[in-house]
Amino acid sequence: MLFMILGICYSKLACAQTNRPDTTKALKIGDQVPDIEFKDIINWNKTSAKLSDFRGKLVILDFWATWCVPCISALPKLDSLQKQFKDEIVILPITYEKKELIQSVLKSNPSLRPMQLPFITLTSLNKIFPYRLLPHEVWIDRNGKFLATTNTEGITVDHINEALSSTIKNLKIKKDIINVDLKKPLLFGAYQGYEFKPENIEASSFMTNQLDGVSGPVYWHPSKISGSENIFIKIINAPVVRLYQVALLDFWPPTSNNFNNDFYLKYDFSRIYWEEDNCILNSDCKKEGQNRTISFSYELILPKTDRFTFKKYMLDDVNRYFILKYGIEGIREKRKVKCWTLTSNGNDILFKTTGLKPYIDIDKNKIGIKVVNSSIDEFMFWWLTYSIGHSVKYPIINETNYHLPVDLDLKVDQSDFEIVKKELAKVGLIFKLEDREIDMIVIRKKQK
Repeated sequence: MLFMILGICYSKLACAQTNRPDTTKALKIGDQVPDIEFKDIINWNKTSAKLSDFRGKLVILDFWATWCVPCISALPKLDSLQKQFKDEIVILPITYEKKELIQSVLKSNPSLRPMQLPFITLTSLNKIFPYRLLPHEVWIDRNGKFLATTNTEGITVDHINEALSSTIKNLKIKKDIINVDLKKPLLFGAYQGYEFKPENIEASSFMTNQLDGVSGPVYWHPSKISGSENIFIKIINAPVVRLYQVALLDFWPPTSNNFNNDFYLKYDFSRIYWEEDNCILNSDCKKEGQNRTISFSYELILPKTDRFTFKKYMLDDVNRYFILKYGIEGIREKRKVKCWTLTSNGNDILFKTTGLKPYIDIDKNKIGIKVVNSSIDEFMFWWLTYSIGHSVKYPIINETNYHLPVDLDLKVDQSDFEIVKKELAKVGLIFKLEDREIDMIVIRKKQK
């Protein structure tokens, strides 16, 4: 456990009385450490010393404070290691606090009374060895070179033996972030120079406005993050409707064995119902002179154990933001609306499959619809997705109750709904305009 130091120079007295030769800038690992002079030493046979007095030994500077519980807890362990390695190492606890306070703590704490470590007081050395978190351990090798920085957990028998041979291959380096701007977001510059890795993030979500020059796919289902056990959904530069579609739909493309009709809510944009036009958010707004639509990017990261509640988290997130910003919310509910219902005349002789390899060819850039050995829902899916999903006036629903594969070969412009409707009627598949209560994505004013 680490505690944050709130300042670099703790008192005028500490700064004035610390003698640091040529320590105007921070040292880097591998640098030669200047001959630091230590004063106000207690619990030792001298009251002052220089780093050069310990040349030929491994030196560990233990920066600590009396208010730091982990620091106090580590001191007996450090004392024990000093006794074990004897003259091969020197462990020097260093604090900016006054020697009178340190003497009082050593006397009053039973676990610290038998300690033989020399304690350096009224010294910070924060400029030469910058740190923000205590305890902080600085390792200096036998030749006076800056070897490493660690926390107290890094000070072990094995690591000391490595350092004595001038190798630190198994030593985990402690890196404190010195430049901090806590007015910035945590992941966006608050700790300058800190690289957040996927495994650092347990859960997060954020939304941005339009990201210029950026594009990317829409992740409809939680996907695994590289290098992490977490899962995520990512949406880049999408309108508000797309955010609600992802949050509200359990979308999977239909197959011959899968009749999940959520794809109608994704690709049939006549199933998006705005209770009142908001021309900043609704790309289909018809108000004259108001057609600027805002796009948003959104990302949600959660542990994989939340896979089955992921969409609820997202919906709560999206609604929370749009309620605060625009006073709207999105829901999925049944509404009675006019629909194009596709029915069968009961005779499948003209569309029943002959059993060839399944195949669908619907391309808005060319004439014709070709469906081979595929379900009607699969035909609807590709037709809505690649042709008429944005242009059809009323929702389309499949009421044929025909679940066997079909064959269709229509030599028509598949982007013209009226022409396709007439051709389907010729093979016994009839579109009728009727009222139906169906699932809709409703975007409305926040309900009280």
